[in-house]
Amino acid sequence: MAARHRRAGRRYGLRLRKTLLWTFVTFSIGAGTTWFYKEQVFSFLLAPAGGQLSPFDGLPVFNSPIDMLGATISLSIRGGMVVALPVLTWGLLSLLKPLLPSRWWRFTTTFVVLTMLCFLIGAAFVYYVMLPVSLGFLLNFGDGVAVPVILLDKYIELISSLMLWIGLVFELPIAMYLL
Repeated sequence: MAARHRRAGRRYGLRLRKTLLWTFVTFSIGAGTTWFYKEQVFSFLLAPAGGQLSPFDGLPVFNSPIDMLGATISLSIRGGMVVALPVLTWGLLSLLKPLLPSRWWRFTTTFVVLTMLCFLIGAAFVYYVMLPVSLGFLLNFGDGVAVPVILLDKYIELISSLMLWIGLVFELPIAMYLL
């Protein structure tokens, strides 16, 4: 009996290490890809502002020699997390599979997929609906009084925060159903 538990524990530990390894590999791939294509990623994230972030061709500015590097590293880390999250989620679900009856396994995987889908819908809502409207209002609110000059790191922080929190708000229907 004890030997069987040790073997099961070793198999479980091996699957956990494998999950963590694949999560690290996909995080590295996502972060590296984001770093390599940083110009395209930044232009994608700057698109909702419609070129209104500064009088310098509408691009955001940075006021410290390390701000652009810091913004790129921060963006690469976020890109890695976005790519690694599904792999980590699937790995953790596969660790739970032997512990759950098949009925609960289907229920759990269905709700995890729906939760991720709701989060993505919330992030898309922020990018395509909320940001263009709100930035258009906020950046033109002081016309005739002041000229907006938005810092790059503040803009990326704003977009990331909005996508995270509104994405979580879009998961409320799933949470309400589960409750």
